[in-house]
Amino acid sequence: MSAPLKGLSSAAPNSPGCVRNSFLKKAASLGLASLLLAGGIPALTFATAANAAPGDPAPIKAVTPEVPVDAAGVPLGAVTGFTQSGNVVDLSTERGAIRVTFLDDGNFRLEADPSGKFTDPANTDQGDPARTANIVVGKDKFPGSAPTVTDGDWLVLKTAKISVEINKATTQLRLLRADGSLVFEESAPITFGANSATQHLAPQDGEQFIGGGMQNGRSVHTGALINIARNFDWDDDGYPNAVPYYMSSKGYGVLRDTFARGSYNFGGQPTTTHEEKRFDAYYFVGDYKQSLNAYTTLTGKPMMPPVYALEYGDADCYNRSNPGYSSSGFGDPDGAKQRTPDAIKTARKFVENDMPAGWMLVNDGYGCEYQQLPETVSNIEEETDLKVGLWTQRSLTNQEYEVGEGRCPPAQARRRLGGPGLPSGTHRLRSCAWRDRAVLERPRHVLDG
Repeated sequence: MSAPLKGLSSAAPNSPGCVRNSFLKKAASLGLASLLLAGGIPALTFATAANAAPGDPAPIKAVTPEVPVDAAGVPLGAVTGFTQSGNVVDLSTERGAIRVTFLDDGNFRLEADPSGKFTDPANTDQGDPARTANIVVGKDKFPGSAPTVTDGDWLVLKTAKISVEINKATTQLRLLRADGSLVFEESAPITFGANSATQHLAPQDGEQFIGGGMQNGRSVHTGALINIARNFDWDDDGYPNAVPYYMSSKGYGVLRDTFARGSYNFGGQPTTTHEEKRFDAYYFVGDYKQSLNAYTTLTGKPMMPPVYALEYGDADCYNRSNPGYSSSGFGDPDGAKQRTPDAIKTARKFVENDMPAGWMLVNDGYGCEYQQLPETVSNIEEETDLKVGLWTQRSLTNQEYEVGEGRCPPAQARRRLGGPGLPSGTHRLRSCAWRDRAVLERPRHVLDG
């Protein structure tokens, strides 16, 4: 048996061994980056059931919905008429109106409102100075598609790929593919409560639900309830960076076009509810990859980060001596006196233990701030080859110094959710990520969450 390979932890930081080790780690990240850019990640092979570890699935925890379904909610009633203008079909109903807009042959928007009027508060100026971005930014990237409309007991809106069918007596909806196979159907029509809108979905055998943004400890939500709202819990069951988008293994994804908080129950009778007396959702038909591609085309493509950002990194507050930092010390007698330059001690541990890493954020914590930034950046990067960045909780008012004299090019924007719902983090991300392209050679702002 051959001797195990030894790490290079004893190599000096700038020795050939350390440089080679750094190169190998970065080459692995570059390979991953190439696969991501090319969309060429091969199918993953999992162990067969016979080789799987025994045990029962983790029990589904009870979650209290922030926006429960209003039991007194009512549907819009029967369809009383309809009109078509290109890719848009408008339906009048007994208690409101419905609009279906086809983005293309496989993706569409569904709006319903008991007022009979259609609004778009998530993408319209609401007089809030903190808002600098919208949910939808790529609508013009879709060509539009005029459906063929067939009238009957069901109003059938058909394109080359899908068929949206609405029961004229109840406004209940179902979605089919061109071959007649079911994508999804409602178990009951959309209902409107005192201040909510709920879609009721019919369960399908074997269906799995994923998405909802950052739902701590959970990636598959089948049988569970998740909240789409502002939350400051970073532990298990928290939802600090929730997103009103989910995907189904049955071949579709849904974006609720709203900043209002909501609750999605993917149990026996799935429902999705938001605290807003209007219904507005985009449907993307296709597998996970196709649905996600259409979703990001509509809402904005993520950037490809620099290679070092694909590596493991460290984010913490290394300025605990700052009296404005609420968590100074954490019970560590040395922590209370810690200053930003002390981050080099942790950076050295990566080298000493031959642990792959690409970056450090040295001020990760509300009120942490920093001191002696240029010296900190120089020491860490020259001695350990880690790139140093900053976490930001506010507007980038000091970025000229941070990027210039501070030599700290990357910045991270935490997606903090404003108000009771979702808006402010999205706005801050867009404003910081795209506003300062002239300052940076390329955008290096990373959304955490």
